Amino acid sequence: MNTLPPPLRRVSLRLASGSGEIAAMPPESLETLLARAQALGVPLHHDPQIAALLAALRLRDDVPVLLYAAAASVLAAVYDAAEE
Repeated sequence: MNTLPPPLRRVSLRLASGSGEIAAMPPESLETLLARAQALGVPLHHDPQIAALLAALRLRDDVPVLLYAAAASVLAAVYDAAEE
């Protein structure tokens, strides 16, 4: 199981579009989400540089073309984890 160091900031991506409201996740909810992911064996991906780039985006913003490679890196990690 992956053990990650305490991060300075965390980033989550919404991978599907929809009409539902998006709300910022309070830190305690994020801790609960991470604990549940670990309990279920979901691998965690730690990349401070990509997190910093994506954290600069505002809520509901599209990923700018300049950050496509960073977003693709996150998605590649997700797909790799799904194959394991």
